[in-house]
Amino acid sequence: MTRRGVLWMGLGWVAALLAIIGLGVVYNNAQTRPPQPTLHHVEYGNLHPMRNRFDLYLPDAAKQRPPLIIWIHGGAWREGNKDHPIYLRRFLKEGFAVASINYRLSGDAIWPAQLEDVGAAIRMLRGNADRLGFDGNRIALFGASAGGHLAASAGLAYAFDNRAKVQAVVDWYGPTDLSQMGADMTALGKVSTLGPNGTLTSPESLLIGAEVAKNKGKAIAASPTGFIAGLKVQPPPFLIMHGDADQIVAPAQSQRLHKMLTDKFGNGVSDYVPIHRGTHGKGAFLKPAVEERVVLFLKATLN
Repeated sequence: MTRRGVLWMGLGWVAALLAIIGLGVVYNNAQTRPPQPTLHHVEYGNLHPMRNRFDLYLPDAAKQRPPLIIWIHGGAWREGNKDHPIYLRRFLKEGFAVASINYRLSGDAIWPAQLEDVGAAIRMLRGNADRLGFDGNRIALFGASAGGHLAASAGLAYAFDNRAKVQAVVDWYGPTDLSQMGADMTALGKVSTLGPNGTLTSPESLLIGAEVAKNKGKAIAASPTGFIAGLKVQPPPFLIMHGDADQIVAPAQSQRLHKMLTDKFGNGVSDYVPIHRGTHGKGAFLKPAVEERVVLFLKATLN
């Protein structure tokens, strides 16, 4: 073989190797890239041009209409967005649909605007379930921090409303009694890393448009625990998870909601799971055992 032939053969092998590597990069990128929404930035209301929107993700090749998980982001009610729903790839693999919603932030409107937005999103999604491709009778709310507060609030506030009630709630470290947030941190000998609770500039005061320390009635009315006393129907089952090292929302907040639910409705309505060495999200909450606990709860309540 001539030197030119050897050269062209070598270049051929190099080209083939680069092609294989290229295919591998494409494959790996496809595996690591977050799933893309089936429907993006869909309107569920008209009170805010950007915040009354949701993204919908549908699982591949579902044999029947899948149940729906509505993800509600956190961010102290003043920031955050729908772009990164938790456990998305796992939920789709397990056959769940996921709707990730925005809602009006405290800088846009004060309470109860946020609760009203969640209710509007549930009603729109439930009312259009057949068209959108999921089961409107199997819906769960799942939120973290401020999103946990809203998931719990909506699960209780709309338990009587056939258009907006849900079948399950997952509450991750959400505030449950805004009037007691400061006292609960003080009992631990700590101050929230977001600053003292109850002051005029605290996230909970900005949410209700008044200083919590001087307006406890308003604070309680904007709290999940505030809905329990007057609730005359059985609420959906709750999975409440809270890190025992949380320095933003004291674990006593979740413990109080769990106790009030079980005292009124019995042991089956709420499951409280403390997360060892868990802080305010990430870290311990991303461990496989925590993910598995959430998936098993949603399968049991929605399937």
